[in-house]
Amino acid sequence: MRRDIPPGARQDETTDRLMGPAELAQAIIADCEGDARAAVLALVRINSALMMELEALTVTHAHQQSRRGHH
Repeated sequence: MRRDIPPGARQDETTDRLMGPAELAQAIIADCEGDARAAVLALVRINSALMMELEALTVTHAHQQSRRGHH
């Protein structure tokens, strides 16, 4: 069964619950021991990884659609 995750939310691995954007930001800052520069770099890396994943999924979806003959 698939559970939809709202935009900006993330599942907290320790409590098995969704985190909102503010909680996620605080978790990233805590992981970076309060270092704002490290937190920003972590967010840039996360964003980059998500963009690459989205691009891969988009290409895969377009390829599947073209194989089925959809335009």
